[in-house]
Amino acid sequence: MRKNGSLYLFLAALLWSLGGLLTKSSSWNGFCVGAVRGMSGFVLTALLCRRLPKRPTKRSLLRAFCFFAQGLLIVAANKYTTAANATVLQYTSSIHIIVFGAIASRTLPKRRDVVTCAVLLSGVALAFFGSLQGGGTVGNLLSLASGLFYAGVFFLNRQEDADAVDSVLLGN
Repeated sequence: MRKNGSLYLFLAALLWSLGGLLTKSSSWNGFCVGAVRGMSGFVLTALLCRRLPKRPTKRSLLRAFCFFAQGLLIVAANKYTTAANATVLQYTSSIHIIVFGAIASRTLPKRRDVVTCAVLLSGVALAFFGSLQGGGTVGNLLSLASGLFYAGVFFLNRQEDADAVDSVLLGN
């Protein structure tokens, strides 16, 4: 597997890029594309991991819902805004992760975390005020919502009982 790491990384990047291109070129709406993408992801993940999800718990269903929502929203966002805007805005998830972490640990965020949030928020402001070309408000809002759920995926998958493969399988 280690020998093939570069190949797998290249293939993942190629498929990721093709996914965006195919989403843009499809006549289906973003939610239909997202649903087909999720069903395909379930089948492929189940085959590659050679298992089905375990019996779901409330926490595993919450993790799965976050995975489902972030995936569906980012695909839909790609139909209404540029892929660049959708991607940049989805990665505001870092802000949510910092906030969730501060709430969970009941401590103030570190200085570097606050600086990171400020830089990210300035990028978001650019997207909403037109300095990033081609963005539609609906797509931008869907991307931001996707970022919130994307943060949930990361935050909830850090819990002790978390099983990331189950989150993917159930979420798809």
